[in-house]
Amino acid sequence: MTYFNIAFMFLLGISRNITVGTDTMGYEMDFHMLKGFDDVYKLDHGFEWGFLWLIITFKKYVTNEYLPFVSLIFIPFLLGVFNFIKYKRVSYPLAIFFLYTWGYYFLAFNIMRQMMTLGLMLMCLPILYKGKYVKYAVTVILISLLFHKSGILMLGLIPLHYYIVKKGLFPQKALIYGILIISFALFFFGKTFMQSFLMPIVLLLDASSEHYIMGMGNKELGWMFNLGQTLITCFIVFFYKRGRMDFEFLVFVCGISLYNIMGMFSVVAPRLACYWTCFGMVLLPYMQQSDSIKKRKFKYILFFVGVLAYSLYRFLYSYHFNNLGEVNPFVFR
Repeated sequence: MTYFNIAFMFLLGISRNITVGTDTMGYEMDFHMLKGFDDVYKLDHGFEWGFLWLIITFKKYVTNEYLPFVSLIFIPFLLGVFNFIKYKRVSYPLAIFFLYTWGYYFLAFNIMRQMMTLGLMLMCLPILYKGKYVKYAVTVILISLLFHKSGILMLGLIPLHYYIVKKGLFPQKALIYGILIISFALFFFGKTFMQSFLMPIVLLLDASSEHYIMGMGNKELGWMFNLGQTLITCFIVFFYKRGRMDFEFLVFVCGISLYNIMGMFSVVAPRLACYWTCFGMVLLPYMQQSDSIKKRKFKYILFFVGVLAYSLYRFLYSYHFNNLGEVNPFVFR
């Protein structure tokens, strides 16, 4: 069943129609317009040079058809995800469940370049885990400059890994709760008090990066969604016991906090946090299988039901009740 599910995920990703996913339609005109690097100034999107080269090379040696190219750039995301799951030795069915219900799989239909970059970054994580920080940093910088500059956020994993894994440091849970609460407070009140303070920093970025953070500025992120995500993270913190996922646990918590903070700026800015929050897809299966939880039956049932209920609610809310029509309904090409 697991292999069938993986094959099904690949099939949906590489055989979707142009109406499935926001970037799918958005990139089509640029794809057809780009024939060489001299055409860069004509494009609506500020693609990185590696992505431009990928389009030009694909059109030259494979085909001028757009949808096969969309299929190509979907593949690195899933390869990176499944390589990460295998490397961390957690349950594939549980990891796939969270990959679906927390929406990472569907983000790959919408923000294609960023999720392709995320997949490449996940493939490089063994370099970080082996403590080869300089090699990892160079790899992250190269991938970010070539395909999506937001990937530079993965450099933040180096100090976290050093202090947590190498030095054995781990913050008190009271501090973790405090960070989560403060981040939500910044999201809730920040639009009034903090946004004007931080805006000059955002304006220092280039035009494409500024748009990436401030895009769709006329829409606001629903505070109930952020509150629910923050509360379930506090729930996860309560049940977590120190073990081989200490690093992934703190990356996930920092990612949720970053999600809240970026929510001050626009409805799209929190997508930057997916580089870190995606560590939940290996953390949550690990906790579901953890002996420290399973040996206490009531505690295990409470954790299992709580995370399962929230995950299903998140999925149904995003793709059924509050469906924006981005990937649902799915249409084959």
